[in-house]
Amino acid sequence: MSNSPHSLPLTESAQDLLTRIFPEGTSVHQNPPTPNSEDDLSQWYWVISGKSGDIRWLVPNEARLGQIALAEWHPFGFLSGIKWHVFNLLYASGLLRYLPGMAQIQIKLPPQSDWSTLGWKDEDSTPVSVIYVGTPCATQKLIVFLVHPHRKQVVSVAKIPLAEGAKKNILHEADILETLAEQYPTPIAPSVICRDNTLGRTTQTHLAGALMNRTFTRLHRDFLIALIQPASRTSLKEKSIELEHRLQAIRLSLPNLPDLDPAFSLAHQALSSLKTDTTPFPQCYVHGDFAPWNLKCSQSGQLIAVDWESASDSGLPLQDIFHFFWIQDYLFEKKGTTFKMALQNPAVQNYLQHLDIDTTLSKKLYGYSLLEYWCRRLEEGSQSDAQQVYNHFASNLTQHMGGLK
Repeated sequence: MSNSPHSLPLTESAQDLLTRIFPEGTSVHQNPPTPNSEDDLSQWYWVISGKSGDIRWLVPNEARLGQIALAEWHPFGFLSGIKWHVFNLLYASGLLRYLPGMAQIQIKLPPQSDWSTLGWKDEDSTPVSVIYVGTPCATQKLIVFLVHPHRKQVVSVAKIPLAEGAKKNILHEADILETLAEQYPTPIAPSVICRDNTLGRTTQTHLAGALMNRTFTRLHRDFLIALIQPASRTSLKEKSIELEHRLQAIRLSLPNLPDLDPAFSLAHQALSSLKTDTTPFPQCYVHGDFAPWNLKCSQSGQLIAVDWESASDSGLPLQDIFHFFWIQDYLFEKKGTTFKMALQNPAVQNYLQHLDIDTTLSKKLYGYSLLEYWCRRLEEGSQSDAQQVYNHFASNLTQHMGGLK
């Protein structure tokens, strides 16, 4: 990509970001002239930066197209929700220029733009992108919503890695989505349109729907019951041994982090207890981040889930349910009453009855679920976040140690 000689240069990282999305031959110009509707080869975008100055969003100047994608985003924190609402009001009113730190860029496309690498198949139209830049970490990625300018709808969603860990996660998700598409005639998740195994880039279908709220309902229950694979069996013993091996590998790779010693000691104690339970369970597809922001209700009233990057095809019952309650408590309430809240929910009670799981087994599955999530955070290279996760669930796990024996 080239810069206009009369514009301020974008940073190297921002240039690299845009190169990953737009077709070869595209040029990027900062401080562009007023958007011109007669210029068919140019798209204008607002650049929204985070507190550290890194780009977090690129949204098209034409709000009626950008808000088609943004309508499906909704921060669940109180203050974040207010800020998001104000942003959308200003965006719809054409007043983003008055927000601090806002910048605008012009994307000038080549005459023959090739979008096929992102799975775009309509040769008679050029997609408009709404781009989310993930938080800088070992699994950072771009999420690109490709909006059809004439149909005025999101057609597909591309995921592009910015870090090596993201490449692995994105391709893993594609594997899971392809398997789900074979097993479930009615879509419960996006389908893979195209994938590039070398670059770790995928494009998937966009499933329209309204974001679910923070309450666990019968729709959640029915969705998770459908993910049970009764023909395949596993046990807490089998899964705990697997988890113990994963944690041992992590500990060997992190020898100089004594702050984590109490966490590994507690994990070893809990897993030693869990390994004694040979109760057979049906294997389940586990979403891995079964939370309100990844769940939608389709127009037909069916629950659908997105972001399957942390999914497993051989998990235990209740993992997604406990994550649904625990992650919200961790991020918002900080009460530490996840287990009690989950088992008091009528839809959860019905799920337990369906699988004939009693309170004692529920406590064991709860302990395993907390430890497996903590292990995943460590595997993703987020030691500081893993420490915070441990601090939050340690008292919870200790409280239920009696149920792990």
